[in-house]
Amino acid sequence: MLQRIQTLYLLGVFICSLVLFFTPLASVTTLGNSYRFGIAGIDLIGDGTQQQIVSTLALVVLNALLCGISFIAIFRFKNRLQQILIARIGLLVLVLLVASLFYYFEGALKVIGDMDKLNSANGQDVNYSVAASLPLIAIVLTILAIRAIKQDEELVRSADRIR
Repeated sequence: MLQRIQTLYLLGVFICSLVLFFTPLASVTTLGNSYRFGIAGIDLIGDGTQQQIVSTLALVVLNALLCGISFIAIFRFKNRLQQILIARIGLLVLVLLVASLFYYFEGALKVIGDMDKLNSANGQDVNYSVAASLPLIAIVLTILAIRAIKQDEELVRSADRIR
C-alpha cells in the first residue's frame, strides 16, 4: 500500500537523488580561481562564465539509476520480497555513488592543486554544501525502508498463520 511508512522513506531517497542533479556538492576556492563540484562534473567559475573542466558521467549514471530504482521500489508494494530486493540493489548503488563521489572529489582536488600549483597550506579553501550529505541521508532512509518492509512482511505472515 502506498500509505505505508516505507513509501515515505523511498520517496525521501528519490527526492534526495533528484536534488543531487541540481545542487553543487562543494566549492573550492584557490588564490586565483573558483571551482564548483557537482554531480555532473567540476566547473571553473570566473568573471561570470562557467566552464566544465572535468565531466563525471559515471556519477550522473549512478544517480539516475538510483532515481529509477527508488521510484520503481515505491510501486512494488504488492510484492514485498521483490520490494526488499529492489531496495537492497538501491542501497548497493548508493554505496557505489558515495564511493565514487569521494574518488572523483579527491581526484579533483589533486587536479586543481596541480593546475594552480597550490596546496591547502597556500590558500586552497574547500566548502562543502548541505547537498553533500544527501547521499548519506539516502542510505539511512533506504535502510529504514528495508526494515519497515520486513516488518510488514512478518506481520502478513503472522496473520496468515492465525487463519
